[in-house]
Parts: sequence; C-alpha cells; structure tokens
Amino acid sequence: MRWHHLTVYEEKRTAAVQVAIWGYPRKLGDCEVRGSAWYWFRPYGLLWMHAAHGESPEDVWPHLVVAPEWRRHAPVRAIWTVLCALAQLHGAYRLRFERGEAFEGMEHYLRRLGWTEHGDGFVFELGE
Repeated sequence: MRWHHLTVYEEKRTAAVQVAIWGYPRKLGDCEVRGSAWYWFRPYGLLWMHAAHGESPEDVWPHLVVAPEWRRHAPVRAIWTVLCALAQLHGAYRLRFERGEAFEGMEHYLRRLGWTEHGDGFVFELGE
C-alpha cells in the first residue's frame, strides 16, 4: 500500500469527484475539500479528515472511501493504523463520527473498531 498526501487544490477536487463516483453518500462542499487533509492509499481508496468549525481542534472527523473492487479485500487494520497515526500527526486526540441517514449501518463497524457512543455520534480516543 502506498500513501500519497494531496496538497494541491486540483488534486483534492479530483479526489472529491472520485469518492462521489465510488458512492460516497453526500456531496462535498468546497470548504471541506479545501480544508481537509487528503490522502490516497493506493490502490485501495481515499481518506480525508478535518476539524469542524467552532469545535475543539483536538477533534477530527475522518472520512474513508474504499474503491468498490477492494471493499472485501482492503487491508482494513493497516489502513486503520495509518489513519490513527495521521490524525495524531495533525494534532488530534479524538476521532469523531456523527450519525446520519446516509451512514446507517456504520455503528456496528465503528463499535468493532473500538469507538464508543457520544452525544449524537461516536468518538474514538487516540492514544497518548
């Protein structure tokens, strides 16, 4: 697996189009595209993360889309390990996930990875 940090807006915009093609359930706004840290993890998919405006800078919301042809074969644990490390490098102490209609069914998966319910979503505390 090869990771590539996308830093140029055109690369980020192309990545946002790609996740839509792969079935990401909501449209990404320009602020999210520009303001997020984006990573390709080739050949498997894309990851982006951002802090919400007005929220704690220690909290980040990660988003991950795996290419359809890899959904049952991607190295999930390796991707999860790198996601957590990248979030910490960006200054995060917690990962956050908000519930929504578009993401039904994610709760079981998040619990399997060690996330806990918190308010209107889930939280994952990163290591010290």
